Amino acid sequence: DPLWSRGLGDVYKRQMQTRAAQGNLLQVAELAHRIQGAASLLKAAQLVRACADVERVCHAGAADAQALAASIQALQDAALALEQGLLRQRAQG
Repeated sequence: DPLWSRGLGDVYKRQMQTRAAQGNLLQVAELAHRIQGAASLLKAAQLVRACADVERVCHAGAADAQALAASIQALQDAALALEQGLLRQRAQG
């Protein structure tokens, strides 16, 4: 079971979606920024880029709801890819 779908990642995704629905783009951007910091420590370039994209969409002013949803989905996809890579690495010893 991927961590993103059952744990912390899901919590972050739900928080982002809830805050986006409330129009609180600053909090969405702040959450993406926190995830980006952790991803940077792991050198997870795809996740870092996805987080930066969420921030960019949020700071673009009147954010396009479709663009924001797509960027949040890309962040989720990148987090899943990172987790799967880490699990493969762990399985290889």
